[in-house]
Amino acid sequence: MHNHASLRILIADDEPLIAHLIAQEVVAAGHRVVAKAIDGRNALRLTQELHPDVVLMDISMPEMDGFEASEMIQDHCPTPIVMLTAHAEQDMLAKAADCGAGAYLVKPPEAGEINRALVIAISRHSDIMKLLRMNQELQEALLDVKVLKGLLPICCQCKKIHSENGQWQQVETYVRNHTNAEFTHTYCPTCAKHYFPDAVDEEGHVRQP
Repeated sequence: MHNHASLRILIADDEPLIAHLIAQEVVAAGHRVVAKAIDGRNALRLTQELHPDVVLMDISMPEMDGFEASEMIQDHCPTPIVMLTAHAEQDMLAKAADCGAGAYLVKPPEAGEINRALVIAISRHSDIMKLLRMNQELQEALLDVKVLKGLLPICCQCKKIHSENGQWQQVETYVRNHTNAEFTHTYCPTCAKHYFPDAVDEEGHVRQP
């Protein structure tokens, strides 16, 4: 018996007998087979249409192999993928991981092996999705960052800045338009002492009544 919720599984394998045996084990593991794909192109289409929880993807298939199909699935409709292989060769497994597969099974798998692979694939897919979201948020944040650099022509008297569009703007307006900064106005100690000599002390601090 499995200890997690029943999942909707898509099986992609061009050998009907193997696909049937895998489907039996998937059901024995407590899950439901939503469809069987006979090649990679069919697997991509069915994944986009049915949105299964996990795809069990054979590597060697006509039309489009499991590597290409997995890569396209991750590009168009990201889904946890478990690769099905006859031989667990290291270079093949590394390529499967690069294409977006989170786990693998040696055919024909048993129910217990299927459940373990499903848990691993779902967990790894979740981690990848979180990293992608964080990367997207970081990219958006970087686009929002505005940096002032170079020489800024500024009037010696009124302190207005000559902007790139040929207009003279107040410093506050220019900085606000080119950064995410907002201004709050106050008095420095020197100006406070000059304009309010009776209200501030020698250091520019407000006198206590």
